[in-house]
Parts: sequence; C-alpha cells; structure tokens
Amino acid sequence: MRLAKQRKSALYIGYSLIIMTIAAMVAMGAIFAPLFEAESSEYSSLLNRKEHLYLIGLILWGVIFITDLIVSIAVCKYYRSKDQKKASISAGLRVMYTLILGYAIVYLTIGYVELISTNVNYNVVHESVLRFQSIWQNGLIIFGLHLITLSPLVCKKRSVQMVISILLLIAGIGYVFSNSLALLITDYKSIRDNVEAVFILPMILGELSFAIWMLAKGGKESVLDQPLSDAA
Repeated sequence: MRLAKQRKSALYIGYSLIIMTIAAMVAMGAIFAPLFEAESSEYSSLLNRKEHLYLIGLILWGVIFITDLIVSIAVCKYYRSKDQKKASISAGLRVMYTLILGYAIVYLTIGYVELISTNVNYNVVHESVLRFQSIWQNGLIIFGLHLITLSPLVCKKRSVQMVISILLLIAGIGYVFSNSLALLITDYKSIRDNVEAVFILPMILGELSFAIWMLAKGGKESVLDQPLSDAA
C-alpha cells in the first residue's frame, strides 16, 4: 500500500515537471524572453495584433503555477516516510516560491488587460512585464533553496539518485547565487549569462532527470534503488 501511494506521488511529480518544462520553454523561449530584453518603444512592433501570443504565454505561466503546487504537495508525500521534517521544509519552500510566482503572474495579467484595451499604453505593458520578471527572478532564490533541501532527500549513495541529487544541489546553488547577485549588482543583467553559464547544465538537467527517474522508477522496488556495486 505504501509503495502504491509513493508510486502515485512519483507520477504526479514526474508528469508535472515534464509539463512544466515544456510550458516554460514555450512561454520563455518563444514569447516572453524577447519582451524581457526589449525597450518599451519596441513593444508596439513586438505585440501589435499579437495579443493571442501574450495570452498563450500567460496561460502557460498559469499551468506552471498549478504544476508547481502539485509538485510541492507530491514531494512532501513522497519523501515524508524518509524524513518528514526535511520533506516538509523542502515542499514548504517550493510552495513559497509558487506563491511568489502567482503574485508575479498578476502583473502579466495587468499587462494583458492593458494590451487588449482600446487605447493601448505600451509603457504600462512594458512595466508590467518587467515587474513580473523582477518578482519571479527574486522568487528563484527560494526555488534554489528548495532544490538544495530536496537534494539530500533524493540522494542514495552509489546510485543513479546520487547523480540526480548532485545536479539538483548545483542547480539550487546556481539559482540562489545568481539571483542574489542580481539584488546586489546594479548592472547584473549584463553579466548574468556569464555567471549562469557555470550552472546551466545542472539547471537544465537537474529537475528533468529527477522527473524522468520519478516516472521510470519512483515508488518502485528497483535495482536502480540499490548501490551500483550490488546492482552489478
């Protein structure tokens, strides 16, 4: 019975993280990344008659918000038998990050309302997008702490989980370090890519590998749960 419940939680985690990853790639790569970089004077040409693209991006951020909440709850349920205190802390940190993200999404909504108004003020849209970016990136500090606290829960010595744990740890440190620097350095935007280049692979592979492992092996009694020496 316990394994069945753990398997269910593992599937929730895995599928939610995969959906979240796809949604984030589209929302950021195809829609909002150019808006983050553009000046307000460029918004007219970028968004003129493209309200539907902005709306799709807004909906995708809503999907990310929902799946983040699902992952938070499922992580707590999955790992509470291993260490209830650490599982609660890790899940609680992700809930905090998700609430911050939800607050940031309010500004994207304000931007969309302005975008579909009769007389669009693109300065308002620009300001709303930048407010979203600032709040969301500050929230990533909390998200990084979540990954750091999740890492020891995932870790199992001499196993695949240990590799995933290390990736999550490095990714978490990267999120905390980079977004903390953004609060301290005025022109951090100009060097952000260089700083995050050190952490980019763990940031990409950490949660993705965790999702794949959860879908394939989470909640199962598997040879991958055993030390590599035993598995051989």
